[in-house]
Amino acid sequence: MQTTTLGPLTVSRLCLGAMLMGAETPAGEAHRMLDWFREAGGTFIDTADTYGDGGSERTLAPWLARHRDEVVIATKVRFAVSDPGGEGLSPGRIRAACDASLRRLGIDVIDLYQVHGPDPAVPIEDTLAGRTLRRTRPAAVLPGRRARCAAVGSARRRLPHRPVHA
Repeated sequence: MQTTTLGPLTVSRLCLGAMLMGAETPAGEAHRMLDWFREAGGTFIDTADTYGDGGSERTLAPWLARHRDEVVIATKVRFAVSDPGGEGLSPGRIRAACDASLRRLGIDVIDLYQVHGPDPAVPIEDTLAGRTLRRTRPAAVLPGRRARCAAVGSARRRLPHRPVHA
């Protein structure tokens, strides 16, 4: 499968969306799909905290425990979830949501952390403020390991269109 760059990341030109994993797609079947994607050369997996109220991220965790160094993980923040509760894009909410996603995914770095949609109640400048995610340790992720979200980006900014050749 061909690869491309996405900022500092090298990713497969096809990204596997995990929205239904853990909901309509049971964990065993989801893990087989992930294996097939990886065997075909896929390296880019996308989910969001709101998919299945965190269920998609939890379904990915056991598979990521075996394949973390082989893939780039993207997840998103914005909409209502039960953990950490609430919704929106205030800096405090983003930090809490990042910690919860790291814990659910069982990883110490989210490679691409994206804004899932605009929050009219929070100025975009506050959401993308340089210190929103600049920290070395979340509330609780993996004991003894540093954890972070690598970047926050706006879903409103589009990448240039390029044809996909898998």
